[in-house]
Amino acid sequence: MYQYTHKNCLEIKEETLARFNNNKLSLRTIIKEKLSYTTNTTPLYKVLHQPIVDEWITPYITIAKQIRENFDDILIIAMGGATLNPQAILGLLKNKIARPQFHFINNTDPFDFKTLLDQLNLRKTICIVISNSGETLETIALTKSCLKYYQKSAVMNFQNNFLFITGAGNNSLRRLGEQINSTIYDHASHISGRYAGFTNISTLPGLIAGINVEQLFQGAAKVIEDFWNNKEESIVAQAAAILAAVEKPIMVNLAYLQCFSPFLEWYSQIIAESLGKNKGGFTPIRGLGPNDQHSMLQLYLEGKSDKIFTMFYLSDPEIEMQNSISELSRINNICFEATKQALSDKQLPLRTLILNDLSEKSVGALMTHSMLEIILLGHLLDINPFDQPGVESIKIHARSMLNV
Repeated sequence: MYQYTHKNCLEIKEETLARFNNNKLSLRTIIKEKLSYTTNTTPLYKVLHQPIVDEWITPYITIAKQIRENFDDILIIAMGGATLNPQAILGLLKNKIARPQFHFINNTDPFDFKTLLDQLNLRKTICIVISNSGETLETIALTKSCLKYYQKSAVMNFQNNFLFITGAGNNSLRRLGEQINSTIYDHASHISGRYAGFTNISTLPGLIAGINVEQLFQGAAKVIEDFWNNKEESIVAQAAAILAAVEKPIMVNLAYLQCFSPFLEWYSQIIAESLGKNKGGFTPIRGLGPNDQHSMLQLYLEGKSDKIFTMFYLSDPEIEMQNSISELSRINNICFEATKQALSDKQLPLRTLILNDLSEKSVGALMTHSMLEIILLGHLLDINPFDQPGVESIKIHARSMLNV
């Protein structure tokens, strides 16, 4: 499903290898004393265990089919992990999606909002509104603005054009859904939104898009199985150990296919939001090649040596394209290899993660690898990888300004 390597990182300095081995020993203890007691019902640590088909796929098959047959456009209204998880998965699998068209509303830019809404046939557009807390200020404002658009456009029975996924209990978003008598599903409980990619916030959009979500789960299960079978010697544990061992404060994540762009945004979120605490953490920078070869690579190659690089690509893009654009594939491959070689020549710490293909299994494995390595890295650094106190402080200030 994917090939991962960090060999270059270990060849740079002897002390890096020593720290790497010490980190693996620390992870052995962490896994034995903390993680081995978790299950797929343990709050927050559900992500370390295999996602459940009967919980997150089976109940949504019928509604997904109905939506796909009755709507041309899907608006996903959400912030943070609630939008980035499905966006990352659908972005990587976009070549498998024929219809309907997905649009992600994840900012409160009024100009962007109006431009999008004005071009849609609202009668054939459904809004999927997602917020775990049900109190996300931006999501509530965007949903109310959409409701006004539907009412202004005189869409009959517009409650059928809205579907809500939110936490259980008496929250603002659930009350809004109840007021208009729309369908409401419970968000997964006791799981951080950024790690909820294998729950209904992604499986429902995935089923609507017609992708094979069960295979997505199978890819995730393979990574999880490797972790529990091999523990500190597993691929994800070693990935976490090398990130801590290199001791670089900036993580540059560079992909050589445009479909990785939403994934890189999600990956940046889980790095920043999970680890940026107690004056520590890593600053993630995302980029796309060969675009960045004509801008950022000059800095990366000859600027300050404070970065670890991870390059993402596909093992054989030409097969995915069915040899239809072989010249572009050849140039893209050359650019990828040239950049990788240039970074190695400068003895800069470099990891590579190469997907075997753009299949659901490979995407499921990639997403799971990324989540697990960051959770394990948090434990190595003695940082809680699940909370986000800084973000919560912004929410408090915003609500006080609105007198909410």
